[in-house]
Amino acid sequence: MEHGEFLKEIKVFAGLSDEELAEVSRSVEERTVPTGEVIVEEGTPGDSLYLIKRGRVRVEKRRSGTEVKLAELGPKMFFGEMSLIDDAPHSARIVAEEECEILTINRLDLDIILNWNTALGMRLWRTVAQVLAERLRSTNEKIFERMLTADSTQKFRMFGELIKPE
Repeated sequence: MEHGEFLKEIKVFAGLSDEELAEVSRSVEERTVPTGEVIVEEGTPGDSLYLIKRGRVRVEKRRSGTEVKLAELGPKMFFGEMSLIDDAPHSARIVAEEECEILTINRLDLDIILNWNTALGMRLWRTVAQVLAERLRSTNEKIFERMLTADSTQKFRMFGELIKPE
């Protein structure tokens, strides 16, 4: 169970038995990412769950030559889960803010694990859903705060962006 002890510390794996952790641990790949390296590019296919063992990453969106920092993630946090759920491309760019040790579990290995043990799969996806809900609530709060502090012109522009058909 090479990575099992670390996996226990990550919310999505916290409730797993030693046997389940050992199974997940066999599918983990580890790599060191230097400062400034792009780990995930927005719009590329998502095929892995990324776990931060050491270091910090920046989550950002780029539009019209402008970068907007959405979040910063550190040890014991994870990303890439959204693309595993819906097969959509990555919704943001992830860049190493400092040298990182990243563990990855690719989609195929994760699917095999979840099909091997459906109870484990249910617990895993429930925890992922809880984390996504927390992140959505946080984002909603940031949007609300921004709307409160914006002047009328900015509010009109933001509202227009929200209702613009795609």
